[in-house]
Amino acid sequence: MTGKVYAALFLLSALVLVLCEWYWQSSTDILIENPSRAASSIQMSRKEAKQLECLFRELIISDLFAYTLAGCKPMSFACYREPGLSLFTFFPHNLKVHRGWQVWEKYRTYLENDRLRFWREKSPWVEDVFCLIIANMDQCDEMMIKHAADFQNIMEQKAVNASDLFQEIHKTPFLQNTINKHDVLLGILLGFGRENAWLYHEKFNNPGFTKHSTAMGPVIDQNRSNYFAMQRSNISDMLLPVFIGDPNSEESKLLEAKYKDASKKIIKFYEDRDFLSATLSLYKYGNAILCEH
Repeated sequence: MTGKVYAALFLLSALVLVLCEWYWQSSTDILIENPSRAASSIQMSRKEAKQLECLFRELIISDLFAYTLAGCKPMSFACYREPGLSLFTFFPHNLKVHRGWQVWEKYRTYLENDRLRFWREKSPWVEDVFCLIIANMDQCDEMMIKHAADFQNIMEQKAVNASDLFQEIHKTPFLQNTINKHDVLLGILLGFGRENAWLYHEKFNNPGFTKHSTAMGPVIDQNRSNYFAMQRSNISDMLLPVFIGDPNSEESKLLEAKYKDASKKIIKFYEDRDFLSATLSLYKYGNAILCEH
């Protein structure tokens, strides 16, 4: 190739890069539906919208956040590491969560509401790991009322309702200090049932415990194979909650039925909708908007 050809290719490549950067930095409007079927919007760059969508695809499809957004699971959480010396911190899943959380911090004020608490704190189990935790206040209130004795005994009456429970989340590590990493309280708040939470606690803290338990949840089928393949996951790949429990108990059967029903409603809501728009609308209005559709 002559020098002129190299120069032309260089200029063409530079032009493509400039155009791509211009496209990703240009603004786009993300629609937020409300229960009356009207809509508002949030304006952000296309790059930020993509990063935020990547975050919520991870949290919604693999980490069960949709069930908490929809008001049928009290709490959900996911973990990641900030990029650093470890090679694992640069894996796609980890980078998507890290970058998306930075974007969320910028725009969260447009979507905050009294229904949810969504925050980040250090993991009490693994060093240099952060947990993203989302809590549905009404659902947590319901669990605290229903299982008041467990919360009062384990926490020594530090909190009587969800407002008390999450009051210090931006000052005091919730998992480490507020609920003392206790299996029972965590299991109840994650929506896995009181009996199952105690079963899990005894199973892993009492060597002589022999009561039968198993992992409750669905067998992975072909319809969910995208989650494990090198391609973008869709809402139809959304996982059902999996937890340790007594497969024959009434509690476990009711929970399985509840989550299967919720999964169908959530997937139907996302059909024919932009993923990020649907997620932020669900975040803002929860079950109220889900019931309208």
